Amino acid sequence: MTTVDRGDPSFVLETERLTLRRLDETDAEFMLGLLNEPSFHRYIGDRGVRTEEEARAYIRNGPMASYEKFGFGLWLVLQKEDGAPIGICGLLKRDTLPDVDVGFALRPAFWGMGYALEAAAGVLAFGRKAFELSRVAAIVQADNEASIRLLGKLGLHFYTLAQAKDPRRVDGHRKSKSIGSENTLERDVRDKNEIKLHLRRSADKIARRLRLKGFVASGVGVKLKTADFKSLTRQ
Repeated sequence: MTTVDRGDPSFVLETERLTLRRLDETDAEFMLGLLNEPSFHRYIGDRGVRTEEEARAYIRNGPMASYEKFGFGLWLVLQKEDGAPIGICGLLKRDTLPDVDVGFALRPAFWGMGYALEAAAGVLAFGRKAFELSRVAAIVQADNEASIRLLGKLGLHFYTLAQAKDPRRVDGHRKSKSIGSENTLERDVRDKNEIKLHLRRSADKIARRLRLKGFVASGVGVKLKTADFKSLTRQ
């Protein structure tokens, strides 16, 4: 494991404890593990990546293609102290959404340490400076309470609901939500009745337990956005 300095062509940004750089095919082993974490499957979706070759194709067709087209995408998040990769975080432009949105996913071993918040805040500040973004969106599954809390800390507020027209597929992919450039939104559900039940339970659970001011969770997907980056750039 090696650290990345500012002179490296793949370097994107750094925060107090983290460095973010562009993903490339050498990261296939790490991405294979991340994409197959049970938490990734539950809250983001099963990408069907089961081998390192498939992971390399995922990196080429997702993050690397986004860098080429937009100049941004999902970036690898590494600890500064030892260069260990811990997850991904970045900016995404989906064909189905008018705004750029922020996405993130960390290996569970690194949850609860403030890394996701630190990385996402750095990405948003970078997006404002490097790409002159005046607004950013995020998509989160309605029962993903941890991510909703994190987005609230970043200053994002409820905007609208996003729901699959076909419960089996969203944006051409099966029943999963996404933080990646594949652009899928919803968690696995078997049929429309299960979706409705999931919506009711999620709405009740978040309204009752989270009490997050400004948040409404009565749909499978909750889209959040902010028009003010001031609260995102204070570090």
